[in-house]
Amino acid sequence: MKALPIRVLVIVACLGLAYLFVGCDTKNVSNDASIPVAALTATPTTGTAVLHVALDASASAVTGGTITQYEWDFDSDGAYDYTSTTEDTTDFYYYTPGTYTVTVRVTSSTGYTDVTSETIEVTAGTTWQLSTPVAGRGVTMANVFDVGGNPALVFVEPGDGSEYYSRLLYMRASDATGAAWDAEVELHQLTDFKETFVSFALFFLGGNPAIIFATNYISASGGQTSCWATYATEATGTAWSAPVATGAMGALVGMPVDLSGRTGFVAANTGVGGPYCRYCVAADTTGDTWNTPTEFDDSRGWYPSLKVIDGRPAFSLSMDLTEPLGLYYLRASDEYGAQWPTTLTAVDTTIDTEENTYPLGQSMVMAGTVPAIAYTNGNQQQLRFVRASDATGSAWGTSEVLAASAGSASATLLDGRPIVVYLNTDLTESHFIAANNAAGTSWGFAVAIENTEYVPGSLTAIGNNLAYCYHLDDGSGGGDVRLAMLR
Repeated sequence: MKALPIRVLVIVACLGLAYLFVGCDTKNVSNDASIPVAALTATPTTGTAVLHVALDASASAVTGGTITQYEWDFDSDGAYDYTSTTEDTTDFYYYTPGTYTVTVRVTSSTGYTDVTSETIEVTAGTTWQLSTPVAGRGVTMANVFDVGGNPALVFVEPGDGSEYYSRLLYMRASDATGAAWDAEVELHQLTDFKETFVSFALFFLGGNPAIIFATNYISASGGQTSCWATYATEATGTAWSAPVATGAMGALVGMPVDLSGRTGFVAANTGVGGPYCRYCVAADTTGDTWNTPTEFDDSRGWYPSLKVIDGRPAFSLSMDLTEPLGLYYLRASDEYGAQWPTTLTAVDTTIDTEENTYPLGQSMVMAGTVPAIAYTNGNQQQLRFVRASDATGSAWGTSEVLAASAGSASATLLDGRPIVVYLNTDLTESHFIAANNAAGTSWGFAVAIENTEYVPGSLTAIGNNLAYCYHLDDGSGGGDVRLAMLR
């Protein structure tokens, strides 16, 4: 018989090898139909900071299966920053100029992966604009709030005793940038050197600003804290009512809330003796009379944070005596907080249990439809964020680390997205970190604000801009008020 040509033998041999591979593992075969093809569209790809980029991987496809996971690396540093098993789109906010490569990795139901990337160019845009609205007056406390779209300051000015020993003051900018300010309004003054302001919080009642503040009176028998309420008589705060005693005691006032026209707030006392945490609600919409405070005898609370959660007041607080130490949550049984459950819900008790390692600062915020808490976890000095598993906060998920080094935490909302401001652990530099979505499941990169000279500050949203307020320390514990606006 005539011999076959060599090239025919080669073809036959290749076909035989292909036959042997039928039914075997083909994960490395490039034409396997179950291998996904990643696709990514970024809109826009260039712009000025703050640049909001919409990322869309919905065109990713796989023939022999489904895509089960999308992983996003927003700066291509090799670490995937956000993972979703259901969403093929996401958003990212770039606050700092630079060239970024964003990558998506898709995984198919058979375990195959594919990646693709887009380049994002961010040029200089918004920057921190610094001003000194109060100078040369040795201010010892200052916070900024959004009142009618303009920044407003509440601050404490010490005196020498000739007229007063300390004053609580309010003033509002006449524009959204804080370039000019309206006249100050004195809310309260202390005429006894034994009495001091210890905390305050501004909120809105019926559309007008209102403030709960705490004072402490030192006597031979010890300190006595008292909480007071004062209300603006119109929307911008040009005039205020005389302060009314609420009957509550507590040095640390949690953010008050509007309960269908009635004021509710929680205050915690860090001193010895008890009780340590009280909830107080006004008896009517005038705020002239108050119900007897509700006492939570089994809790020594720090840094309380109060919100209306699913129609009822609820608060979170750090606990340093309740075992185990950690972060706890409690929601009222009715809309005004007349009744409360007897047992607090543990949010995070995995914190280091050495002495004084309870959360050093925490702040509650809404994350989409559920409550969430930003906090620092004691000696581990991490900034963490945890979301409730349901709308009422009856159960909580696992927290995630937002920053490895943090000494305090305060949360607010910007365009409906959670945003957290925090100090580094040596209390010399402030940062903020913003979520990329309302649910707080995807987060951006930390952005430095400014050296705050060891004095914590407050962060709020003024319209679509961020405002950060703090006071300097001239060596006496007080100093000028600084306002930094990102615009």
